[in-house]
Amino acid sequence: MKLHRFGALVLFFCVVLQTAFSADLGLLLDQTAEYDEAENTFGYTGKLLPWVSASLGKDTDLYASAGVAAKLENSDWTFVPELLRMSLSFRFGDSRLEAGRIRYADPLNLIAVGTFDGLSFETGLGTGNFSLGAYYTGLLYKKTAHIAMTTKELVDYNSPLDWEDFGGTYFSPRRALAQAAYSNPYLGPLRLKLALLGQFDASGEENLYHSQYLAMQLTLPWKIVVFEGGGTAELIEITGMEPKMAFAGKLGLFLMPPGGIQDRLYIGGSWSSGSQGGDSVTAFMPFTTVSQGKILRAKLSGIASVKAEYTARLHQSLALELESQYFIRTDLETYAIWPVQDPDSQLLGFEAYARLVYNPLSDLRFNLGGGAFIPAPEHNADIRWQMQLNVIIALF
Repeated sequence: MKLHRFGALVLFFCVVLQTAFSADLGLLLDQTAEYDEAENTFGYTGKLLPWVSASLGKDTDLYASAGVAAKLENSDWTFVPELLRMSLSFRFGDSRLEAGRIRYADPLNLIAVGTFDGLSFETGLGTGNFSLGAYYTGLLYKKTAHIAMTTKELVDYNSPLDWEDFGGTYFSPRRALAQAAYSNPYLGPLRLKLALLGQFDASGEENLYHSQYLAMQLTLPWKIVVFEGGGTAELIEITGMEPKMAFAGKLGLFLMPPGGIQDRLYIGGSWSSGSQGGDSVTAFMPFTTVSQGKILRAKLSGIASVKAEYTARLHQSLALELESQYFIRTDLETYAIWPVQDPDSQLLGFEAYARLVYNPLSDLRFNLGGGAFIPAPEHNADIRWQMQLNVIIALF
């Protein structure tokens, strides 16, 4: 009954908007089936995703999307409603103000990536752009917010949704995020992005976990090659403990050969600091978990990796994506889950993944992917492999 009411509310909202304003409506059916050989489990997720985009005036736009997901995990079905986005955008001159449930990503895509509730403001500043934002996470669905900065938050994240305790098992941790950023695409041959972020623990727990980040990214395009690199420094403040520093960064290059149907090659790596015992440097802790690897899915905390990606356009409607990555622990404490069996080895293992993307029609897309993670010999662990099929259909 609750899901029926949610769907009816979304449909009513879309009909009202289409009637009152100049609006575009859409409905996506997103289905994913996955098999994990190591755990011998089959999972299925089906999502029904209505969206609406409307012009409310000359300089005002609205975009909203919601969804209901049906998930099959360990032979149990879970139904999850979610408001994905709800944003009002106002433009005036060279400036833009956006409010609601909106997207944000830091320049490096290492610290905070996702959809948050709040406000963002962007304006032109000389030859560059300046932006400010303030966000809150306590009303988001925990599985799409991917926030787990403390042990308790990780336990809560992994707990299943219980409709009898919806408020205690659905929502993401209560945290606030503020950001200020500056970008300059005209700095000679370089493109510069700077950002200052601060996240504040609003959970009310006894030991609060606050952190601040200073991030910088530099991009240098040269003919068919684009060099990209950057890093971030983090100040971690936990109640009752001395503040500590942490660091992370990435470096890579993109190669885009000329041609009508462009292929792309990426070679690079990322690094994050690990725990150094009683020293002033500790493990880097991102605000959101940006998974490293398709199968290992590690958090960038006490982890480093070397990565190569190749995307080949086999046809206008068919692409092949290849990815390989090797993972290393930067300390012997932070990352201690599978496949770690030798606690003294910093090597984790090698991952390879391939995916075919087929777009026969503009409103139909197939993604077929699969790969394996091969643990380092020191861990004497079994190879883990996965297969995944995803189908996206635009119903209207």
